Amino acid sequence: MEAHILETDRARQEAPAGAPTGSTADLDAIDRPFRLRVAFQVVAVLLTSVGFAVMWWFDLLGPIPLWELLGLLVVASLISQAATTRWGAGCSRRQLHQRIAVHVAMTTVIIYAIGWGPTLAVGYLVSVTGDLEISGSAAARPSLMWGTAGIAAGQAAIALGLVSTQIDEPLVHGVGALSALGLAFVVYLLGAKTKEIETADAELRGAAADLMVANTAMREFVAIASHELRTPTTVVKGFASTMQSHWDSIEESDRRTYLDAIVRSADHLAHLVDDLLTVSKIDAGVVETHAEAVPVECNIHRALEDLGYTTDFVVCVPPNLAICADPEHLRRILRNYIENAVHYGAPPFVVEVTCVDEHAELRVRDQGEGLPAEFLPRAFEKFAQALHVPGAERKGTGLGLSIVRGLARAGGGDAWYEPNQPNGSCFAASFPLA
Repeated sequence: MEAHILETDRARQEAPAGAPTGSTADLDAIDRPFRLRVAFQVVAVLLTSVGFAVMWWFDLLGPIPLWELLGLLVVASLISQAATTRWGAGCSRRQLHQRIAVHVAMTTVIIYAIGWGPTLAVGYLVSVTGDLEISGSAAARPSLMWGTAGIAAGQAAIALGLVSTQIDEPLVHGVGALSALGLAFVVYLLGAKTKEIETADAELRGAAADLMVANTAMREFVAIASHELRTPTTVVKGFASTMQSHWDSIEESDRRTYLDAIVRSADHLAHLVDDLLTVSKIDAGVVETHAEAVPVECNIHRALEDLGYTTDFVVCVPPNLAICADPEHLRRILRNYIENAVHYGAPPFVVEVTCVDEHAELRVRDQGEGLPAEFLPRAFEKFAQALHVPGAERKGTGLGLSIVRGLARAGGGDAWYEPNQPNGSCFAASFPLA
């Protein structure tokens, strides 16, 4: 609430003379919390004044005249309000202590001026509740410290004869000790509950943020998948319809060209469907793994031959190294990493394998731009587009790296990203040694 007030005051102070500061409705919306708080404080002061008047009528107040007590009430209220406005939400730790100290001091003056000493210590809880509302659980310890100090100061004032009390002095000191203990207990409970609320609120905010990210990713995936599905489907349908309608008039060479295009598009569709099915199996935890001893070096060269990159990569693998993996899963992991390096990285390209404890770690390195730092936490998530690299064309479904990690973990390993040295990307995966 104080933050709104400070923002309003700051906006008014920074606005040039004669400059428009927004519509009346906007200003009313900003000022409403301030007006509500002021109204609440005025009502609280009026109700307290009525209470003091009733006590004075029944001769229950101390020797201080009623008008002085009411004046103290108004002055204390104004000072407390000024402290809240000056050191509101978002203040430093020192300023928080200063605000709470002022609140407690004003509360102590009123409580002990009435003449009933610590029997009215519940008044401290009003101050504590307000500070917890403004600054959260961070206000609990300062409130406990200054509240206890306020009671101690009041008790000392009674002992020194600086203020009078309607209760016998020996009794009032016992009540003071009990009040301090009670205040400590209640402030502890209020602080703990506030902390729980803050934690729950943070978790809810985090969950909401995760849902927003997931929703955005899903929307992006739907758009990408729609494009990926529509393009080959259009090619297949277009060429097939043309061949069906004009078979006799199409040259033999054109027929073969059309059929090649249909086959390529069908392969693309099959690849996309396979990715979607694999992701669903990974999510369901039902990935079938047929692990066997797989020679690493020959499988790397085979993957490079299939992709046509035999002369583009340097391969560094210990001789006769074998891993325990599903050959098909290894092929998909290698294919994804190699294609990513070529499409989004820059030469020289390196595929290397090292042995670490009981695992072999495979790395595919390039000397490109590397992944943006803000994208790294999402690189292996579903639908994440690892294409936010300067100059990289956006395509694909964003499922590749998610599938890589799912297949690697299903086989007892893992997959991750690390920056290459001196620059570029390094995509890694680990496999149990055979």
